Amino acid sequence: MTVWVVRKSLEGITIEGPRQCARPGRIVREPGLLTLEELFAVFLGEGETVHELRENRHWKILRGNQPAGYFELVDEPGTP
Repeated sequence: MTVWVVRKSLEGITIEGPRQCARPGRIVREPGLLTLEELFAVFLGEGETVHELRENRHWKILRGNQPAGYFELVDEPGTP
């Protein structure tokens, strides 16, 4: 199974994505798909980090100590 990751601004505007990745927590994985953590690293810029699960299917992005946006998981591209 797979999910899509979208990077969004603090205002909720899509910055990058969606990109498909392996569904977190699954033991079976499709060959060639990145894990969630691997895909986060692709999306992050210089000096940015991903922090704890902010809420269901959202991870916050920090640049230094300042919020820079968030990642959102969606089941299909174009769905909230």
